[in-house]
Amino acid sequence: MTLMERLKKHWIISTGAALIGATLYIAAAYGDLKTVITDIANLSLPPLPTLNINSTGDLHPGDSFTLLYEAPTEGYLSVWVHDAATGKVEKLLPVNGMGTLHLNDTNHTGALGLRVKPGSKGTDVYEVVWTPEGKPNHLSYSQYATQTAFNAELDTMLRNTDGARGERTNVPIYP
Repeated sequence: MTLMERLKKHWIISTGAALIGATLYIAAAYGDLKTVITDIANLSLPPLPTLNINSTGDLHPGDSFTLLYEAPTEGYLSVWVHDAATGKVEKLLPVNGMGTLHLNDTNHTGALGLRVKPGSKGTDVYEVVWTPEGKPNHLSYSQYATQTAFNAELDTMLRNTDGARGERTNVPIYP
């Protein structure tokens, strides 16, 4: 083996060892390797859509509150409620038979004025679903009889749509 071949082999081994050592050092600093890999993978994903509840205290049946949403621009959005009283899941946004709301720089945030349904109790769950530009299809129906049926279709959609994101927020309802 020539001197150049030995130097090249040594360089490759040294570089590989250094990269493995740096990865292990970062993993130890982070806590575990899975976290490092997940963080690196998430760098290319858009930020999560968010939902926030704006209310003046505990919510009771008949009370009004505002649901604030924000999502990455250049995509599509739908907002859902899992009604604790009935067990149904219904689409809140968009309305009028549209499947999704098309977002851009000027309409990727908003506020929905809502009222707690009479007879509500427990925790209503609100969910925002976002898909990137060019992937407008969200869920097949605007209402689901059970949360299980909704979650099954949502999980399938999120798995099969690159970049799709969802976020939930709980709203406790006091009788």
